[in-house]
Amino acid sequence: MNEAKCDKASRKHTIITVLGIASMMLLMLVNIAGAVQSSNAWVQEGRMLTNSGKYNEAIMAYNKAIEIDPQNYLAWNGRGVVLDELGKFDEAIKAYNKAIEIDPQYFEAWTNKEVDLVNLNKYDEATASYENGIKINPFWEGKGN
Repeated sequence: MNEAKCDKASRKHTIITVLGIASMMLLMLVNIAGAVQSSNAWVQEGRMLTNSGKYNEAIMAYNKAIEIDPQNYLAWNGRGVVLDELGKFDEAIKAYNKAIEIDPQYFEAWTNKEVDLVNLNKYDEATASYENGIKINPFWEGKGN
């Protein structure tokens, strides 16, 4: 009889432990989803500020998005766009490279990088970036169809 009570208590303890772990995992997933959503909200803020010509504020918005989600390639690309507007072409290229590292199929980062490489008279590298962009999007208007 004592053995039966021990088995029942052990099963109860196991169930409670499993439920606790499952609850923690669910909370972690919700937090991750919330962080991505929050990061994207900062990207949108950065776009609005960029379109308004408020480049310093836009950089801060993109930095916040990156702080929340370092894998947000849209934030890295947006940061590059603002740095380009500020004439900081080398820094912009670094941001585009990070966006490409995260999502090598993100066409806009390749084309943005190409423009800044041309601005720096790095024509061979610009051509390579252009060719990578064309592989991803053969219908790109810059191709000269």
